[in-house]
Amino acid sequence: MLMSFLLLSAFVLSAAPMVIPGDAPAPGGIKLLPGYIHERLQGFDSVVGRLVHKDRLTIQYEIGHVPKPGGPVFGGSFSDYAKRTPEPDRLWYKEQTIGGREIHMALLKTKTLLVSYPASGVNFSTAIKMEEDLAEALLMILSFQGLPAQR
Repeated sequence: MLMSFLLLSAFVLSAAPMVIPGDAPAPGGIKLLPGYIHERLQGFDSVVGRLVHKDRLTIQYEIGHVPKPGGPVFGGSFSDYAKRTPEPDRLWYKEQTIGGREIHMALLKTKTLLVSYPASGVNFSTAIKMEEDLAEALLMILSFQGLPAQR
């Protein structure tokens, strides 16, 4: 029984993400650069999707519920990936407030860019293969205008 569960789990985790059809705008009013499209994906306990250019980057995002300080944390709750990544795994880490929104950024030694918006419960991540990728990713991610307040 346990072996069947493990095999099923491995299959589900390795399966390609299911794209939800439709023309939903990118979250938080993100302005896409030419050639990029927004794909909503099927999430289990959070809202997920990606910004994709067929010849360039794929920027993944995950939107989770922001728990109240001291409150319970559940699967799908926001976790600040940029800030929580251990320092030895990062090339750099920066914090800034832009347009009244707190932003945390980290570039990992694996050349993965992580950008977190703690108040909105959003994490973005993308693999950076060349310097232009970093510029394109930041231009789109930093155009994020926030989400409606969570209850």
